[in-house]
Amino acid sequence: PACATRSLVHRDGDLHGCSHVWVVRLQQDPVSEAEGKPAWHMQVLMQRRSFQKDSFPGQWDISAAGHLERGETYETGAWRELAEELGVGPGNIQGGRLRYLFMFRLRYKDETFNNNELDAVYMAEIDQPESFFTIQKDEIEEIRWMDADAVLERIRTRSPEYCVPQWEFEELYPHLQAFERFANEGTAWTWREHIQKAYHWKMPGG
Repeated sequence: PACATRSLVHRDGDLHGCSHVWVVRLQQDPVSEAEGKPAWHMQVLMQRRSFQKDSFPGQWDISAAGHLERGETYETGAWRELAEELGVGPGNIQGGRLRYLFMFRLRYKDETFNNNELDAVYMAEIDQPESFFTIQKDEIEEIRWMDADAVLERIRTRSPEYCVPQWEFEELYPHLQAFERFANEGTAWTWREHIQKAYHWKMPGG
C-alpha cells in the first residue's frame, strides 16, 4: 500500500515515526577559565522554522527532524534529515556516527493537527560555525548556536519563540551535562572516549 502523505497523517492522527537529531558542540569560555570556573559549556544548534511552514512557523526547533519515509529505519531517516536540512554527513560528525539516546511518544492535537508520533532522538557532535552548514531554505529561516542552559530556561518558561517539547529537552539535558562534566574534569580525549563508550549501543534495526 502507498504511504500516506504528511498532511493526511496529521489530519487523521495515524501513528508514524520521526527522527530527531540534536547537533551539539562544546565551547570554551576563556573568562570562566581565567576565573577558575568550569570553562566548557554545551551548545545546541537550533533551527528557526520557515515562516511559510504550516505548523509553528518562525519558531526555534530541533537541529534536524522529520518523518520517516517508506522502508527507512530511524537511523537512516536521521542521516537523511541531516543531509537535507543542514547539508552534513558522517564525515562531518565527531566519531562519524550518530548517538542514539531515547525514544518517546508525542501526541498533539488542535483544530488543524492531530499528531501521533513515535520519535527516536539522536545526538551528533559537530564543532563548526553556523556558516559551515547548508540549510534547506524552504524549511529553515536560519540556524543559531545557543547555550543549552539558556534553551532549557526558555522552554521551561514557555517562550512562544520555541516549539521544542519540554519533555524531550529535559531528557536530552543530562546527556549534555555529562559532556560538560567530563570536559571540565579531564582532557579532551578522556571525555570523548568516555562518551563514545557510553553511547556505543545502536538503535534496534538501525
